[in-house]
Parts: sequence; structure tokens; C-alpha cells
Amino acid sequence: MPNHVRQQIREAFAAQVTGLVTSGARVFQSRFYNMAETDLPGLKIYTEQEEIADNAGTTYQASPDLQRRTISLRCEAVARATANLDDTLDKMCNEVEKAIAANPTLGGLCKVQCWLVSTDINMDDGSDRPTGNAVMVWKIVVLTMSNTPDVAL
Repeated sequence: MPNHVRQQIREAFAAQVTGLVTSGARVFQSRFYNMAETDLPGLKIYTEQEEIADNAGTTYQASPDLQRRTISLRCEAVARATANLDDTLDKMCNEVEKAIAANPTLGGLCKVQCWLVSTDINMDDGSDRPTGNAVMVWKIVVLTMSNTPDVAL
């Protein structure tokens, strides 16, 4: 059985940003992965929200219904200060944005291009080498039938 489309989206996004100059192969598909020094700079890919609308609108239609799923995917760039932490995070965002722009449908999974809706930059200077992250929120639209959430149309 294929994986749920959310997992397929995460995997496709992660594959597309693996091998970038700054983060390399340090791409993890989990928000809870505790990144060690050897994992930095790196990326975390995870989904937090999904909005589902069916094509029925206000009129009831028999199942299965066509569903439009809008998935909020987060790509978190994490780095530890070596010289200028802001510059490193900006460079990582630049690389991710260009990688996604090169294939905005994630290999055809999305019916509408992925688009970046926000970036939130945070710093933690509580240690001798401050750590920061830039959380990029992407919206991704995928179509499925209500009885096959593992098949992108």
C-alpha cells in the first residue's frame, strides 16, 4: 500500500533539498529529531497542518469525493554560529528556495506549485556558540479522492 500523500510530499520535498551546498545530506524528516553538532547545518522537513476541501461545496455528493488538500510543510534550516549566523541561515533559505523552484510540483505530486508563505528566524544565544533556525512554511496543494488518500491525482 502506498504511503499517505502527506508522507509522499515530505519525502519528495526532502529528496529535492538533499545535497544542497550548505546542508548536504543532513536532511531529516522529523520535527523532533534532536540535531547533534555533526548534523549542523541541516534541514528538518515536517508537516503540521492540512486543510481539506471537497468538490461537493454545499451540495451533498456520494462518496468518494474529490478532495483538494492544502498541506502546510515546514522546512527548518538549523545552524550553529561560526561567523555570521544570519548569513548562514539566509544562504540555506536561498538554496532551498532555488531547489524547490527548479521543480515546484515535486515531481508531479502537486497540482499547483509549492509556494513559500513565510519564514520565521529564531536565535538561541544561550550557549558559547549560538544556534539559529529559519522556519520556512510552504503551501502545497494535492488532489486525492476521499477513499484513496495515498494516491495523488
